[in-house]
Amino acid sequence: MITYSNITDRVIDGMSDILITEFPSSQISFDKIRPNSFLIKPEEDNLIELTSFGQRREYVATITYELKIGGQDNRNGIKAISNIAERIKRLFAPDNNSSYSPSGWYNARILSVEYERDEDSPEIMRALITFACEIQENS
Repeated sequence: MITYSNITDRVIDGMSDILITEFPSSQISFDKIRPNSFLIKPEEDNLIELTSFGQRREYVATITYELKIGGQDNRNGIKAISNIAERIKRLFAPDNNSSYSPSGWYNARILSVEYERDEDSPEIMRALITFACEIQENS
């Protein structure tokens, strides 16, 4: 029988722990986005390098934050959703949580932030934040 560890699950757990600590009144979801909550979705698991003692892999996930802006005008909605995205960029910056030890990751970073307004519900704005980190998996 092969012995292994679910690294994707460890990465997602670490991301969730950091977000809940920073945003204690928000909820984390893994299946469906809800207003004023985070949705974490694993996207990629990429081999970077094979070594004599294992492999180095990059894990990529999307953090989606949805905000119901109600009667706010577009400018205030953009400001509110971009404030959340900026906090998350700083939260996962290399000098903050780049080597979050419970998950064993390093070189954590936010690769991109994309903003969108829901076409069916224009009072909903979203930030789609692409997170990446690396993990050395030993044989």
